[in-house]
Amino acid sequence: MRELTSAAAPDTSGGGNLYPDLIRIARNTYYTYLDDRERTGQGRRDRPIGVAVDRVSHRATVITDIAQPLLPQEYLVPLHLIDPNDLWGGA
Repeated sequence: MRELTSAAAPDTSGGGNLYPDLIRIARNTYYTYLDDRERTGQGRRDRPIGVAVDRVSHRATVITDIAQPLLPQEYLVPLHLIDPNDLWGGA
């Protein structure tokens, strides 16, 4: 699984700085996910493990299951990089 860490960034040979962009996209997707769950009354069940971001199309998907496969061009941005203050509220 391709996971971003604070020490390792994905290949940026295409130019630009991909690493901060992926985290920004993941963070926006995650906070939208939280807002939607609160708005629809679903609460905070099924804590996400991170957000998968396609490095080509920038499409992002919240991942709640470790077994969910990633496409070859996707990176998993783990929750601790997206939400350092853990707005999920623990467990």
